[in-house]
Amino acid sequence: MAKKKKNTQVTEEENVNTEEVMVDESSEEEGVEQGLADERDQAPIIKKPEPPKLDGAIEKQVTAMGKDTAKKLRNSPQEKVRVPKDPLNPKDSFVVVGINGWNLQIQREVDVHLPKPVIDLLRLGGYNPTLVK
Repeated sequence: MAKKKKNTQVTEEENVNTEEVMVDESSEEEGVEQGLADERDQAPIIKKPEPPKLDGAIEKQVTAMGKDTAKKLRNSPQEKVRVPKDPLNPKDSFVVVGINGWNLQIQREVDVHLPKPVIDLLRLGGYNPTLVK
């Protein structure tokens, strides 16, 4: 707590009285800051939702599905293709394709061997892969 002197004038007697008043400055400052914050921020406070907690069984299912997808992709027929440059975005040098948790990053303008399901996804996505011999 800090002491502040408060001057009060009494006009009837024309005397100047000085009183010592005990003021808690920290609570005054907090109140002022809170008042300013209330004026400045009219939107309600939005709390971020907590991420869902996955059950151990769900994690096992997702892992098993990913392993199954990898096995199917390895056993599917592969073809050599080339993904052309994107004329609308020439600096984009990679294409990312995802299948059941498996993400493949494919470099454009390079001949690569890809499984048939990935090539089908590239076609559906409008990337126009070209078969290369």
